[in-house]
Amino acid sequence: AQRYSREPDFEQWAHRLKIYGLDLRHTPSVEAFCQEILTTRDRLDFIVPYADLLSRAHLYLEAIAQFQQALRLEKDQALTAHLYSQLAIAQRGAGRVKDAIASYERAKQLSGGEVRYAMFLALELEDAGQQDRAVAEYERILECDPNDPTALSGLAQNLALLGLDQDPIFLRKRIK
Repeated sequence: AQRYSREPDFEQWAHRLKIYGLDLRHTPSVEAFCQEILTTRDRLDFIVPYADLLSRAHLYLEAIAQFQQALRLEKDQALTAHLYSQLAIAQRGAGRVKDAIASYERAKQLSGGEVRYAMFLALELEDAGQQDRAVAEYERILECDPNDPTALSGLAQNLALLGLDQDPIFLRKRIK
């Protein structure tokens, strides 16, 4: 955000600036980000990718240290949940998948089980090969929103990977 604050017209649009950490190489994260934007925003002006930064593992480690420092200082629970989510993205980028899962779990807990953090957790579990836990998260999401397309798709895919029946009637019975 400091970089943008040096722009001459920053005060005119600073209130609209939102910065998200997103690994564009991780398809489930991109899908979750798109779903988040579709449900929480009426438009997206632009995305500024920092692909050159993402390719360097040491920057992930720096980001992890910065998020951990921010978490030590932050008292607002909602913002802390968001910081844990951002920490998880950096941890994943550094190859610390177990830590990323733990951070998403903490974000979900601090947010009172907010669906977006449950979705991030489910996608991370799925990507880590923990289909049984991903199924449980997708089912919790579908309890809140039975028509969530990402959760329905994730549930079906993970049930298939576990060798369980995935026809639509079976899926509907599982989430009721």
